[in-house]
Amino acid sequence: MNSLGMIMLPVLALAAVSGCSDGPEPSTVSALGVGGAQEDAEEAAAADFAAVKAGVEKAGLFDEKDLFMSIDPVEPPKGRAGAWPRVARFEILRKPELKVIVGTFDLEKAAVLESREVKDVEPWLTDSELLEDIQRIVLADAGVQEELAHRGIPVVDQQRRVRVDPWATGARSAPSGHGQRLARCLFFERSSEGTYYTHPIEGVTALVDLASEKVLSVEKDPDLFPVSSRSRLLTSELKGLQRLESSMPDGVSFVADGNNVAWWKWKLRWSFNAREGLVIHGATFDDAEGKAHDVLARGSISEIAVPYAPSSPTWGWRCAMDEGEYGLGRCSTPLTPGKVTPAFAKSFHCAIADEFGDVSLKEHAVAIYERSRGPLWMHNEEWPADSGYAVTPFEEDRELVICTLATVGNYDYLFEWSFTLSGAVRLRVSLHGILLSSGTQDKTCAECRAVVDADDTLLSRHLVEANTGAPLHQHLISVRLDLDVDGEKNSVTEEDAGGADKGKAYYTWKRRTLKTEKDSVREAGASPAFGWRVENPGKTTSLGHHPSYRVLPHSHGKPVIVADDPFVKKAWFARHELAVTRYDASQLFACGDYVLSESPGGTLETWVADDQPVAGEDVVCWVTLSAVHLPCAEQWPIMPPVTVGVDLMPDDFLSESPTVR
Repeated sequence: MNSLGMIMLPVLALAAVSGCSDGPEPSTVSALGVGGAQEDAEEAAAADFAAVKAGVEKAGLFDEKDLFMSIDPVEPPKGRAGAWPRVARFEILRKPELKVIVGTFDLEKAAVLESREVKDVEPWLTDSELLEDIQRIVLADAGVQEELAHRGIPVVDQQRRVRVDPWATGARSAPSGHGQRLARCLFFERSSEGTYYTHPIEGVTALVDLASEKVLSVEKDPDLFPVSSRSRLLTSELKGLQRLESSMPDGVSFVADGNNVAWWKWKLRWSFNAREGLVIHGATFDDAEGKAHDVLARGSISEIAVPYAPSSPTWGWRCAMDEGEYGLGRCSTPLTPGKVTPAFAKSFHCAIADEFGDVSLKEHAVAIYERSRGPLWMHNEEWPADSGYAVTPFEEDRELVICTLATVGNYDYLFEWSFTLSGAVRLRVSLHGILLSSGTQDKTCAECRAVVDADDTLLSRHLVEANTGAPLHQHLISVRLDLDVDGEKNSVTEEDAGGADKGKAYYTWKRRTLKTEKDSVREAGASPAFGWRVENPGKTTSLGHHPSYRVLPHSHGKPVIVADDPFVKKAWFARHELAVTRYDASQLFACGDYVLSESPGGTLETWVADDQPVAGEDVVCWVTLSAVHLPCAEQWPIMPPVTVGVDLMPDDFLSESPTVR
């Protein structure tokens, strides 16, 4: 038995019309108050951030012209229970010299513990820089005004009609020079109806230095392209379908105490920060006697690289690092109960710090709910009625979902961590939103009209509407999985298809233990037949097995990576489906702490190059998921989801099924 009881779960009903009442009131949690429920968490967060700001000002590390890049909690060592230490890590951009200062602040002692300058790095661009400064600077530039006027938008109308879409310069561009804060800009025509992303002003982009508040260059294509004039309301065409809702009339069966969650045999903690967004901590699963066994020490999204295929002057630089450049937590958008999540979902507002050291409250940033999964198990054995023999066992499956939503420009990423009755952990990343489009002279597909040998047809973009194309691109997602399977000392084995064992088996599988970090690296799209197995070689179950979890990635297409594409130098992970490294608490991001410059702490590539032993050690698995996106007309003007993920499946973790008596 665990604290929630054995499989006595409330009814989860699915009906055409639900009588579900309003869901539970949202709770608020603070980034610096990870632990149990906290009274007045938003006010507590504001007080904590103000204390950090006052403390670093007193220490001479910050003044009113400077910006906070982050104020995050210092996570405790693995395995430590209870509330997190009251220590914050801060990062400051000092202006105008653009020095980066990092340090820690003790909230109990109200004192800076340590601080240092990190030289030759560039932190991400802040919301005020991206959303306020750029619009003003760019549309006041004479060169930009001339190009927009050349494309049919008079100067007097540009402030009203033009939307500037700011980007970081990207992994294909040279880093900012000394004293610079560079960004690039796309242009769209605002629409009174619907989204501006369906109205690209093609063939012109601008390079901006935010430090000097100047446009350094305007890149342009020689050809002029029409801007789509078709209004897109993005209203649903679904008609004639009855309403379909789920409900939990008896209430939910999980317990959420602040960041702590207990459900079925699972106990875990979650946190939320500006860069990673939702992070899972310390997930354990109970055996039949109620003893908790470690499963996942820390699960997070490490980076998302989005390289686009076209190489023209206005497209060739486009390769976003959606986490390291913009922040998944910073880009959080509400999981509205009754829309994105069921009405009975428990949602949380998350208080993080903005660039001024004030509270940025991300409403409904995290949601927790239970979801039906159909049959958990079933079987039928029926003999003739007069025999009186029938076996028809059945049980319904469900999972606990902890999710968050981040809108990064034109894309919306739904991240769902789910925990199942049978002990599995599943991560699903669903890509929603609007394709990044380009203007074109074509009204019908030129490639489809042409009579060419299919072997010679090379395509980098596809017509999705008259005068509108969408380019081939990819989303390459690095997932950091610190699995501690029944303890910290684990080995990773590769499980692949074997040959026939003559006279014994037509086919077999083979298992090989990965010995070192370099030995663990696997090329993208080359996963073994049965995935990888993370096991604890120091323990055995009653059946003599080493407790383990199987790692099974699920991608959408095989990534297309060209070795000389400049982004690969930064996003080494994109070329590799798996890498295993020795645990290091400071190594959280596959592209390093700074994606706009070199990272002093290295990247996944340099960590693997150390080639430390990984068999029987505390290790981290880095799994790359690929969503290769070949656009088509059905994905325009707004796309159905493309979903990728990774399953962590119990594999001899216990000695019997946890759901059968």
